[in-house]
Amino acid sequence: MGRSLVSTAIRLKPDVIVLDISMPLLNGLEAGRQLKAALPGVKFIYLTMNHDQDIIAEAFKIGATGFLLKHCAASELRNAIREGLRGRPYVHSAGLETHD
Repeated sequence: MGRSLVSTAIRLKPDVIVLDISMPLLNGLEAGRQLKAALPGVKFIYLTMNHDQDIIAEAFKIGATGFLLKHCAASELRNAIREGLRGRPYVHSAGLETHD
């Protein structure tokens, strides 16, 4: 799934991508690295069950614009996408912290 995401994104060149940390064949962090290398202007937002602070920090280090947990409201995902497209980081309202 991760490899498919990367190849499809490179072909379609979207403005924003929502992805998970846990994906088969290529995890979300490595997919994010590859996406940033191939599409430097793409915004990507992690929507995941993983709330490990080290993973969150790594996601932002590689260029994520947002990080949300899957139990968030759909409206929060819309907000994260809007903010990401404006170039502003977005973190789940439950109090996850970014690490610049």
